[in-house]
Amino acid sequence: MPPEILSDVIKQSSENSTEGLNLLIEEFQKSYPDFKNFVADKITAEGNTIEAIEKTVEEGKFDLIIMGTKGASGLEEVLIGSNAYSVLSKSKIPVLVIPQKSEYKGFDNILYPIDLTCSEVPAVNQIQNIVDLKKSDLTFLHLSGELEEDLTNDEKKCFDELKEKLSDTSLLITSSCLFAQGVPHYMTEAEQELLRTYHFPTNNLRENNPPPTAVRTMAEWEECQGIVIKWMSFTPILTEIVRYACQEGLVFVLCSDSTTVKSALVSASIPTNNIRYLKAVNSGSQNSIWARDYGPWAAYSGVADSLKLIDWIYNRPRPGDDTNSVTIGQFLNVPVYRTLTSPDDLVNTGGNFMVDGNGTAFASRLILSENAAGNSYGVSAKNEAQINSIMNRYMGIGLNRYIKMDILPYDQIHHIDMHIKLIDEETLLVSQYPAGIADGPQIETNIQYIQNNFVTSYGKPYKIVRIPAPPAANGTYPNNGGDYRTYTNSLIINKTVLVPIYASSYDTTALRIYRESMPGYKVYGINCNTIIPSLGAIHCITKEIGVYEPVFISHSAIRDNQLTTTQQIKAYIKTKSGVSSAKVYWTNDTLSGFSQIPMTPSAGDTFTANIPVQFAPKTVYYYISATSNSNKTVTKPLTAPSGYNKFRVFPLVGITSNTTEVTSYSLNQNFPNPFNPETKINYTLPKGEFVTLKIYDMNGREISILVNSFQTSGSYNVNFDASKLSSGVYFYRIQAGEFSEYKSMMLIK
Repeated sequence: MPPEILSDVIKQSSENSTEGLNLLIEEFQKSYPDFKNFVADKITAEGNTIEAIEKTVEEGKFDLIIMGTKGASGLEEVLIGSNAYSVLSKSKIPVLVIPQKSEYKGFDNILYPIDLTCSEVPAVNQIQNIVDLKKSDLTFLHLSGELEEDLTNDEKKCFDELKEKLSDTSLLITSSCLFAQGVPHYMTEAEQELLRTYHFPTNNLRENNPPPTAVRTMAEWEECQGIVIKWMSFTPILTEIVRYACQEGLVFVLCSDSTTVKSALVSASIPTNNIRYLKAVNSGSQNSIWARDYGPWAAYSGVADSLKLIDWIYNRPRPGDDTNSVTIGQFLNVPVYRTLTSPDDLVNTGGNFMVDGNGTAFASRLILSENAAGNSYGVSAKNEAQINSIMNRYMGIGLNRYIKMDILPYDQIHHIDMHIKLIDEETLLVSQYPAGIADGPQIETNIQYIQNNFVTSYGKPYKIVRIPAPPAANGTYPNNGGDYRTYTNSLIINKTVLVPIYASSYDTTALRIYRESMPGYKVYGINCNTIIPSLGAIHCITKEIGVYEPVFISHSAIRDNQLTTTQQIKAYIKTKSGVSSAKVYWTNDTLSGFSQIPMTPSAGDTFTANIPVQFAPKTVYYYISATSNSNKTVTKPLTAPSGYNKFRVFPLVGITSNTTEVTSYSLNQNFPNPFNPETKINYTLPKGEFVTLKIYDMNGREISILVNSFQTSGSYNVNFDASKLSSGVYFYRIQAGEFSEYKSMMLIK
């Protein structure tokens, strides 16, 4: 624009501004005739709104700024207004903000939300002036998940100072999950409004492309350097998590004030040498406590090379929370890759993802609906194949190994960690409700779907461990309004498991199931009654961070069998510096110690060793140990030798064979069927194979191993005796080389 025209535009704009101010003053005087001594000064300024206000305040002697709001971008800005928010964050004098749709009714009752830090006390002096002038009642609202008797020492000191200073003022302390988190588990109206124009924060540590090389996302039971938590609310629960977690590794605490956190931990007699305090990049504040959803996923280049962090778009627009992954990546000096840009702009939730470390993952079908056409998040529409592709390129999940189950009718948020948990590569811990109650029927349908359509990454059926879901304190379940209490929302950190607990009459059984299913782990319960109404527990508020140099051991644990030869132990072992040595430790009696057998390397980073022939009946306990060239040793399981794998060897019974030439594999229907109590199962082998033939019940539990040995080509008949089983439908499955098939049979007594 030519200078002379620009000058005319500025002059005209200034004249319009002055005229507008004159009209505003005139209207004010008409509306409020009682203001006889009202004097108005007019100032017009050029340039950026915020800078003009700052300059005017600096040049004049002003005591108060009054601003209206309209709302713009960013969560705080939607609630306050973009210009008002900027002025508030920079102003050195008080700012009175008046929302556009508010109605003035006087200052009879004033609410002042505080966090009970000493920095709040000076501000009270200014508020007291308003209270004295308007003869108002003042109520303080403590934004915390704790009652007064649970306040920290610093908070109590601040609380006492306020009571002394304002002895005639109402002091209200509230305990509310909604206030404590700042935002509830659902999307608020303000967030829905914000979502229309929200842009997720970016940073140079965030790559808007997938990692440059293939990655493997670590499983929860792998070695980790520590966990992430967000010091927002429910601090008694966080304190107990830190108490146990800091004995296993580092605890990265995202917080706005490290002094407050440290004081709380020291008061609880928790050593702080393993605590790291992180302040969020671009924002000192957090919006919620949900570290699982907003924290990054740890992955490794290749299999066990350099550490990477992977982040998704979470289904809430929360600016403070959205910087979490950047903050952690910056602290660890690790790159962060995010599904941010179309066509990879994937919305996903941390609580709705479980991974086995071998490229298999589980989720509810929420992942499909949140990325479908017409979604609420403004991301590009994606079908299931496209979602699988994104998860493959960013997370290393196999294109056909992202297992998605139907959502449940009563869990509200559809995060699978509220009812199911992978505790190792082949075992699913599953919530169990009384027959026909709450989400029980759909959970059972989903488990049957998994059993019928998928096997583990090692080609075996998943083992299912049931853990009873407890009712609410009044005895009700979610279908009748009861809290969604769950034991599966637990945390594994190295050799410790932290389990949410609610009532001792139910907790005892749950903790026993964990200890039996995860031998060698230290299992601790943490009371989660205060947080569970917010639809989350321990798993939801924590996130694991992997070590820089893992020693990765992938091994399919040997199951009960009838083998009459040596038992081969095979493992895939990979580490960045290379494998120096690997061994198998085994015994028939853990009290007598373990014998060791060196493992022999072969092609493809595979290592093998043979446990000597076991004469049935025998129980074998064993574990694997591997040492890297950088002299780091890791065991599988991680808790060895107090934890171990075990299998039983049974005698061979009821197998007959026919060496007639066979040209194809087959598994025939058992005969008779239905049966009571015995039946025969026939199958054929066209060539010699290692064969397993196993029986499962309707819940996918392994009932019996009929065959687990090498067999030559031919036709085989195996007798199955079900005299100790109850009536019902059972499944039998054969695995012979690449051939796998299963059939059902019915026992009627």
